[in-house]
Amino acid sequence: MGEGDEGTVALPTTGHSSEAPVVKEQVVEEVLARLARGEPVLRVARAWDLDPKTVRAWRRRGAYRPRQPRRRSSILAPYQTWLQARAPEVDFNAAVLFRELRAQGYPGSAVQVSR
Repeated sequence: MGEGDEGTVALPTTGHSSEAPVVKEQVVEEVLARLARGEPVLRVARAWDLDPKTVRAWRRRGAYRPRQPRRRSSILAPYQTWLQARAPEVDFNAAVLFRELRAQGYPGSAVQVSR
């Protein structure tokens, strides 16, 4: 690192990694502005080191839209009320809870119950 580079991170300039940072709203707006001026998709994609399919998708959407978080449901959700009542009775013993859940038809693992 050179002088004055403390605390900065170099972004990848080639290739497409799944670890690449999420693109900021300002970048999306700039890409859309360049497309509106008539610049070709490939030129815009290369200028920002983006996949052309990404640029085309943004063009279709017409504006920046933040990604919506996925809803995650637990395999233990149907048993939540029972677990909240039963866990203190067995001193939060995961092995006992797992055994009793299996008798009720719980398809998951003991590790999930212990977590």
